[in-house]
Amino acid sequence: DEVAVDWTGLEPLAAQMVLPELRVQGLKLSAPATGKNAAQVLAWQHLRVQEVGVDRSARQLRVKAVELAQPEVQAQRDAQGRWLHDAALAPWLALVDAASPPPAKPAPDAGAPWRVAVDAVGLQSGRVRLQDQTTQPAAQLDVEALQLRVQGWSTDGTQPVTVDMDAKVGRGRLGFQGTASLVGPVVQGKVQAQDLPVPAIWPYVSDQLNLR
Repeated sequence: DEVAVDWTGLEPLAAQMVLPELRVQGLKLSAPATGKNAAQVLAWQHLRVQEVGVDRSARQLRVKAVELAQPEVQAQRDAQGRWLHDAALAPWLALVDAASPPPAKPAPDAGAPWRVAVDAVGLQSGRVRLQDQTTQPAAQLDVEALQLRVQGWSTDGTQPVTVDMDAKVGRGRLGFQGTASLVGPVVQGKVQAQDLPVPAIWPYVSDQLNLR
């Protein structure tokens, strides 16, 4: 595993500052073992974050690009609704809570909320494996070769983001090109679907469709 940060030109506590680059390679997160082996819930080959700019006076944080290569997510939920990643994250969250000081009292005038914007997000060769025991019947879904490109995202959601997605779903294929807005929400674009595994996705869409 490797974490690399480029601090060149960074001036701590300045009103405006830029972190040129952050890299995290070979991350793996596993849940506590219940059998012989621990269950991996999250992994990626390479994460790169470029040009993180902070403007304290304007209360803005802007990221030029986020690139994630070969991420793998193992999502499992038991019949009681407990996710596997909850067990994986619990020890880390406990450490953070123990090391964190008591929360400070908020200032009388905290000012406007911070605005976070990311110009571009790229995901390459992603994989998601879902096993969900809360649905009837239980759902199992494999997503591979996931390619995703999102441009123009921000927390205020005033402008739609551009989305370009393609993935192998089971033995089929799913793609989308268009825009999405958090206000509404509104999604517009072109969907390409071929040989999708209907039994796997049916528990999530059956209530939304007037079909028998």
